Amino acid sequence: MIKLFRGQSIAISEVEKLQRNVNGLISFNSFLSTSRDKDVALAFICAGSSEEYGNGITRLLFEMTITKNFVFDIASRSQYQGEEECLFMIGSIFQIASVQKSEENYWYVQLNYVADDNLNELKAIKQHFLDRIVVDKGPLHLTWGRFLYHIGEYDLAADHYEKWLKKLGDIDDNELLATIQNDLGVIYYQKQNYAKANEHHTLAFSHALASPFRLDLTVFYDNQGGNQTKLNDYNKALKMYQLARKIEGQRKPINFLYIARLYSNMGSIYYHQHQIPEALNCFEKAFKLQRRIPLMNSIELAVTCNNLGNVYTKTRYYDKACKYHLEAYKIALRSLPPDHPTVQSCLENLNTSKKRLLKTNIVSNVMPYSRERKNSDISICQIEIQSGSTTQT
Repeated sequence: MIKLFRGQSIAISEVEKLQRNVNGLISFNSFLSTSRDKDVALAFICAGSSEEYGNGITRLLFEMTITKNFVFDIASRSQYQGEEECLFMIGSIFQIASVQKSEENYWYVQLNYVADDNLNELKAIKQHFLDRIVVDKGPLHLTWGRFLYHIGEYDLAADHYEKWLKKLGDIDDNELLATIQNDLGVIYYQKQNYAKANEHHTLAFSHALASPFRLDLTVFYDNQGGNQTKLNDYNKALKMYQLARKIEGQRKPINFLYIARLYSNMGSIYYHQHQIPEALNCFEKAFKLQRRIPLMNSIELAVTCNNLGNVYTKTRYYDKACKYHLEAYKIALRSLPPDHPTVQSCLENLNTSKKRLLKTNIVSNVMPYSRERKNSDISICQIEIQSGSTTQT
């Protein structure tokens, strides 16, 4: 048996749920980064000196007891040497042993790992998140590349895919090449190298058209829309999203969550074109669809809440802006580590909208700054472009 640790900020309401469910089970809906070194985990929560970061947010340290068979030791592969990092798979299940307040004013939660072979009730939830990275399909190289992407190791993921392409040489497999080029485009998009992302997505689209199999072009239109947005070609980006929306509207059964994704991204285009009513309309459509779908992708809901907050900031409804930005931050924090780019983007926008609210002398009950970057300003977010399967079903 080994002990692992994870420190993070968390909503007080979530701590209360943990307290009410001692001896119950908890399942995490993201890859879970931990450390063998307790001091490393404490460093993530001890930056503040007070009990709470702000309204509704507090500090927490998990202590996890587990056998070696159910955790990945990635210390040798981690970008952060010396952190003794270990990783749990999406859907890992623990029993809550205790929830206590430490002398240093952070919450200390002890968890014991539970093998989930006989927990049928939770298997559907676990499978939902496993499907995001398609771990049970395709070559091992593809699984590993997407695994690195989903934990935010973009440099390692790009290096992995590019080495794989060299090994493949002149392989005559347009379906596989379309998938690899598409994934590389997604990675460079996240690395903010939009010109290179566009190159890879252009190659992906060419391979998709040349494939003898019928591939799902929606993915390629959607990703091209994301690239063109970042390259400031908003008219072309909007056209790409509309083409994707047309295909999705004809598909049976209708994928409402994906249509919500497209509405959200079209909203971002209208926002950049200063067509605020149209942007608000698209974001509200996305929000309504995402809120009603069981087992929805919470990250996408966080992005939509973030974008609604941006629109309300733009129209100077700062109280509504803070409400949506705080909701976006809380949702993102439940699914991702605190230093993930999406979490930090939500936090920056919350800080900026709160700053503007305070300047209007309106009393607000939102979280104070926990981190501020230079030249911080409201920035619209797009839902992450896809690295999923491209085969038409």
